[in-house]
Amino acid sequence: MPGTILIIEGDEAAATPLHQALEAHGFTVETVLEPRDCVERVRQVRPALVVLRVELPGGHNGYLICGKLKKDEELGHIPVVIIGNPDGFPQHRKLKARADEYLAHPAGAQQVLEAAERLTRGGQAAPPAREGVSLPGPGRQGSSGPAPRPSGGSWPLAVVLALAGAVAAGWFFLR
Repeated sequence: MPGTILIIEGDEAAATPLHQALEAHGFTVETVLEPRDCVERVRQVRPALVVLRVELPGGHNGYLICGKLKKDEELGHIPVVIIGNPDGFPQHRKLKARADEYLAHPAGAQQVLEAAERLTRGGQAAPPAREGVSLPGPGRQGSSGPAPRPSGGSWPLAVVLALAGAVAAGWFFLR
């Protein structure tokens, strides 16, 4: 049975579809809407995955929370998916205490589900439903059309992250 996923998101309307999609695929899901004690909640739940929003209420910051989790000897092994503005991803990726995956806000339920499958089930996720590389959010396809797939059927995570970083860097400099 899949493990528990802890969603840390200050907006209930954004958290609900993620929660429902993950539960529909067999995950046990808990949503934390108040980030004040979320690190302690992670310690109590010991989830298989944390889905963490960067912009949180009350002056809390998902990047800082991610750093606390990753630096903690007991919690550092738990995969973290960061959801936020992609402008901050390149800098955060350079840190030792970085997230395991980054998704642009607003992240669709399918994107979060695919990340959860990869990070909790050893990369045994079904291939993504969309054809192109999509960075900014749901419904936005890469402009170059369908991307060729390697013979194995899915892209290695390192390749996907490298491509996403290159696209994000190009987008940043073209604005």
